[in-house]
Amino acid sequence: TVVATDGSDAVTAPETAFSFKMLPALTLFSGTQTSSVVNTVGAGNAIDVEGTGFGQSGSVQKVTFDSTAVKFTPVKLTASGSFSTELSFTVPATATAANHTITVTDNASTHDAATAGVQVYKPTLSAVSSGFAGGFVNVSGTGWPAGDRLTLNLITGPETAPTFSQGVFCNVALQATGGGVLPKTACPLPTNIHAGAFSLELTDASDAVIAPLVAFTMNPSLTLNSGDNDTVASNVAAGSLLDVNGAGFGSNMKTAVIGTTSVSLSTLIVTNGEY
Repeated sequence: TVVATDGSDAVTAPETAFSFKMLPALTLFSGTQTSSVVNTVGAGNAIDVEGTGFGQSGSVQKVTFDSTAVKFTPVKLTASGSFSTELSFTVPATATAANHTITVTDNASTHDAATAGVQVYKPTLSAVSSGFAGGFVNVSGTGWPAGDRLTLNLITGPETAPTFSQGVFCNVALQATGGGVLPKTACPLPTNIHAGAFSLELTDASDAVIAPLVAFTMNPSLTLNSGDNDTVASNVAAGSLLDVNGAGFGSNMKTAVIGTTSVSLSTLIVTNGEY
């Protein structure tokens, strides 16, 4: 039954009874911690789903990506027909770069179902496999949303088992062209970082379109300065004082090797790989 009334509640139209069904609906979110509402996702990336208007009891029974059933986190339905928690699943890595349909069905007696469209991209990241702390790494890519702003992250650990995000380190503009191509861009590497195995992660502004991680090895670097006037030095006279600035090292430096001769170093305090 639908009742229409004006703002004063004094003028009311006669009640009208007709068949009306409340349809369930889906809202898509980035599968990252940012949880921003999205309508795009990268192939092989995670996506979260909120649902409303489903049955009043039971749980989600099935999730399909187009016509293919996908594994998802179990979700129960509340008394109001909403998901008790966000439903999560991974978009198939084999999905084509095109528009696709997500369908969620509950196990209530009415088997309510809702659909949502999503645009899938197949982004790539190309970069060299190693670099020096305080240096640069050239990155490029294809398959991104046209004109999208991109963010490059440094991840601790190899690409097969990343453990911790070091956060954004590339402070230059990264933006895909109208054709979805990221032109080769030089990104400065941080100086306050230790040497070792890392991964490079390129993601778009929504954090929903993410390229596969690229393995990256951080190497230590040195800057030589004259011990007399503190200017950068590429050569020095025998017996002269030489100052050395380093980045990307460990925490137990005691000696240096010049040619084949080990020399003692003055006391060093190494912080985040720098001294």
